[in-house]
This record gives sequence, structure tokens and C-alpha cells, in this order.
Amino acid sequence: MKLKLTLLLLLITSNLYAGPRVLILVAGMDKNVSLGNELKSIADKKGAQTTIVELEKLDLPLYYPSKEKSPGLMAKRRIKKFRKQMYNAQSFVFCAPEYSGGLPPVLANAIAWVSRGTPGKNWRYAFERKKVVLCTWSQSKGNRVLEDMNTMFDHCGMKIMSERIQINNQKRKNIGNLNRAISQLIN
Repeated sequence: MKLKLTLLLLLITSNLYAGPRVLILVAGMDKNVSLGNELKSIADKKGAQTTIVELEKLDLPLYYPSKEKSPGLMAKRRIKKFRKQMYNAQSFVFCAPEYSGGLPPVLANAIAWVSRGTPGKNWRYAFERKKVVLCTWSQSKGNRVLEDMNTMFDHCGMKIMSERIQINNQKRKNIGNLNRAISQLIN
């Protein structure tokens, strides 16, 4: 009996019993941050292990091929940590406003750094077969940023969830929509 209780306690306190690892990535320093935090709260309540990354605070250098070889010591550490977070995540939420009818530059830049990845790994390693929920809280309708994210993440081999979150001046936040999106992601 003691052995069974000890094993149960070990399972509960270890990552073997933990919920799915969800990484929420937020582009922008506005309403998308509050949306990301709200989605984190919902996911945490459903048992997920959730981390939120504000891409602007990550402060990655602009990606270009020659920069990859020498991004600078501090940037290299941030890139390595970010890649590790992406590799270890089981699923993702991307919250991004529409910028000039498309993706925010900070999001495209972050994906470029991760897709270059680690030597010897497929460039899709961080993305392939992982679930993703696409979200936007935009001044415009947000259709274009959702389409662009859909195209990019589909190309990366991700499983794009059907429940999207789209909030704008004409379309208010719907708590049921947020709950359904997170449920799709972690179930």
C-alpha cells in the first residue's frame, strides 16, 4: 500500500502527470497581451502547463543569413532559450494584431530564427504536427493576419485548430470562443 501511494505521489509531482505544454506567443504590446494572459488563465484552469512569451520583450535581432553566424552573445542566449521553448512545447497559441494588412514583423522574425533551428534538425522541427490556435485583436478586421498565420503555420506542418479568435472594433470578445479554442488545443 505504501509503495502504491509513493508511486502515485511521484507521478503527481513529476512531469509524467502534468498537462500538455502550451506556449502562448504574443506579438504587440496592446490588447493581444491581455488576450494572451486571458487564454493562459483558461488553459491553466484546464490543467495545461502554460508559458506566455511576449515577442517584443524577447528582443531578438533582425534575422538575415549572415547575422545567424554572429548574432551577439546576449542575443545568442535569447535565441537558444526561445528555440528550446518552441521545441519543448506540445501546442501553441499565436496572438497577433494585423500590421499593414499582414503579419507583425516581430512574429515573422521570431519564426525565421526558430525555423533556422539547430544543425542536423529539420527546419520544421519546432512546428511539425503540433496544434496551434490563431488569434488576433486588431484595429482592422484581422482577416489578413489570420490568413497569413494560417498559410505560414500550415507550411510549417502544424495542425491548425478550426476555432480561431478574432476580436476587433466590430467583433467583441466571446468567452465561449476562448474556451472552445483552448479545449480544442489541449484535448
